[in-house]
Amino acid sequence: MSNGFSEFERGVSVEPFHLQPVRVAQAGGSSAKKKAVREILTGIRTAHKAGNGSILLSRIVKLAGFTPPPELLKRDTVQLKKTGAQTGTFTNAGPAVEFDQEIKGFTVEVMIPGQVKGTYRLHSDGGVSLSFEKGRTVKAKVFAGSITLLRVTASETQYETKVDAKGVLIALKGMIEGPHSIK
Repeated sequence: MSNGFSEFERGVSVEPFHLQPVRVAQAGGSSAKKKAVREILTGIRTAHKAGNGSILLSRIVKLAGFTPPPELLKRDTVQLKKTGAQTGTFTNAGPAVEFDQEIKGFTVEVMIPGQVKGTYRLHSDGGVSLSFEKGRTVKAKVFAGSITLLRVTASETQYETKVDAKGVLIALKGMIEGPHSIK
């Protein structure tokens, strides 16, 4: 085993794929989810306008459906820095955090590296895309497979996630893709 992957996982991969768009506000949907998305988007836009600022990592983790462990709260601030008219960078550093989370009946091992890093882009519709650097992103493992987060695009009405899947998760692609409603 190397880098946490078995021979099987290293040998089987697919091109990155998109999860289906998820509606943030649907009939019967949670106003708490809609509020959380709005707070994250507002935080990024406000920091960009000021030239720099921060948002809370735990808020993003909760929105993704995970319960942030106490270790994550020790490194909760994501620093944002404007680099262009519509672009910027984000970073978060601290001890690496690993925790188990149950999702749809499966126990998933979530791994957040010592540094989360990437770029963001503001969209004309008020949305934001976060693109993660290779090796500086969240990874989830289940069975003999893994998912690596590549990009998240969000607006006040929906979000999409682009991931790279390896191992048996290729077979579960349909379940991973959704569509999933936010409740």
